[in-house]
Amino acid sequence: MPRSFRLMPLARLLLLPWLIVPTSQAQEPATKAFEQRNIPLSLIFSEWRQNGNNANTYICACDRASCNTRPGWPFRSFRTGESIPVLGEANLNDARRDGFICGRR
Repeated sequence: MPRSFRLMPLARLLLLPWLIVPTSQAQEPATKAFEQRNIPLSLIFSEWRQNGNNANTYICACDRASCNTRPGWPFRSFRTGESIPVLGEANLNDARRDGFICGRR
């Protein structure tokens, strides 16, 4: 039997987690998902644009050993180099106070 046919059952098993993602998680807004786990920041920027948010957007990277965004969104702590998306100048100033360095997207 060709080797490619023997690997097919393994390939199906590797795809299984992608097929059984809970529906609620799959339909969860990107901003909500980011509160629990890292996702591509482009998904968040797209969600903001779809919702009509046309303010300037920024990508900010943690410049300390730890940057805490609690009690504001995304309600998480980040380590050096981890990035967050930021919408508008008021949020930009908050991110800078929390230990992030930012650049306009």
